[in-house]
Amino acid sequence: MKLLSLFALLFAPLAYSQTSTNTIWQNVNAMTELSTLASVLDDPRYAAVATALNGTTKFTLFAPNNAAFAAAGIDVNNVDAVTQVLLYHAVPGDIPSSALAATNFVATASNSATYVTLGGDYQTVGVYKNANTGAVTTSFGIPGTNFSTVVNADIASSNGQIHVIDKVENFPVLTSSTASTAGLSTLVSAVARVNLVDDVDNTPNITIFAPTNAAFTAAGGITQFSDAALTTILTYHVVPGRYFSTQLTEGQVLTTLQGEKLTVRLSQGKIEGNRTSGSLSTTDVITKNGVVHVIGGVLLPSTTAFTIADLITQTTELSTLNTVLTSPDYQAVEDALNSAGPFTLFGPNNAAFTAANIDTSAVAAVTQVLLYHAVTGKFLSTDLAAKNFVNGIESESPLVNQRLKQKVNANNIVPFARKAAPVSA
Repeated sequence: MKLLSLFALLFAPLAYSQTSTNTIWQNVNAMTELSTLASVLDDPRYAAVATALNGTTKFTLFAPNNAAFAAAGIDVNNVDAVTQVLLYHAVPGDIPSSALAATNFVATASNSATYVTLGGDYQTVGVYKNANTGAVTTSFGIPGTNFSTVVNADIASSNGQIHVIDKVENFPVLTSSTASTAGLSTLVSAVARVNLVDDVDNTPNITIFAPTNAAFTAAGGITQFSDAALTTILTYHVVPGRYFSTQLTEGQVLTTLQGEKLTVRLSQGKIEGNRTSGSLSTTDVITKNGVVHVIGGVLLPSTTAFTIADLITQTTELSTLNTVLTSPDYQAVEDALNSAGPFTLFGPNNAAFTAANIDTSAVAAVTQVLLYHAVTGKFLSTDLAAKNFVNGIESESPLVNQRLKQKVNANNIVPFARKAAPVSA
């Protein structure tokens, strides 16, 4: 009781006048538009926050006005959470609006492991200044969705600055939740399918380049990938360490969690993988454990656990073959090309299919024709002699009148595959 009485004496609401000689805490109490914030700070349960803002250490406070508090519905009885929310609005240092660049990512005073999983680092808030108008906004999640606007800037105080904002800044949330809110449903489904949700949400300090739904569709969808291949692809989009857009530079090389590298191509507005690239669309989505940049392509590494069926999906010149294989009628062929193998596929390209005028309704015959293009064993072009006879994997008796499997002369491929692109896995 004595401690509470002492706090009440030291921090009793006095009739302050706003002045640069006041501390931040004193100026908050002097400003009518911040009376709700003042009442919270004057609560003895928030003595730690009030003491920090009434001391000599410099802070910049993005102070929610009364309307912001009313809209947020803050429960001040949830002391631990609200304490961290208040600290999330306090940035170490004296930062007037004139000192802000167009884009800034500043560490706040909030680093509770309950709300911030950054390996002990302080949670970041994005601060943006319009170059033409000087208007300042903050971002604390998805840009354009989770943001506040500074409505009264540069209240100079003896221990820093106050910028009044029109919305309470909520903590950035789990990466998986952020992706769901952002409409990245295919990515969310992919991560869940290969049991990477906990890794995505709890690995501290990571940067994720997140493909849009359209990007996954253009890549053939996630159902075409085996779990091993999908895991390889997803981890190729994750980079240890937080890299905001302000920390990305032209030609910068980033090593992914999968082990291979990505290259930043700012001049082209994209992230470049070993085999594909993705244009940057939405950058700097702050999450509980890092940052997400949304991209318009699925990045593919060079060394993967891809099956032949996976590789067909990713190869534009084999899109007609992919359409056939993904038809339910040809599930058996796709299953064969997804199996352990090893196999070498002489994959007819789109022009070959057009020239052959295949009737895919003749499922039994076409199935055997497709299997006739797959041979047992992994053969690079450099492995082939001048003339080779290798076992195909088709054996349907009405079409193959041999006691052994049909042979393929690799020096003279059947007309159907004459324009084929060899694919092996």
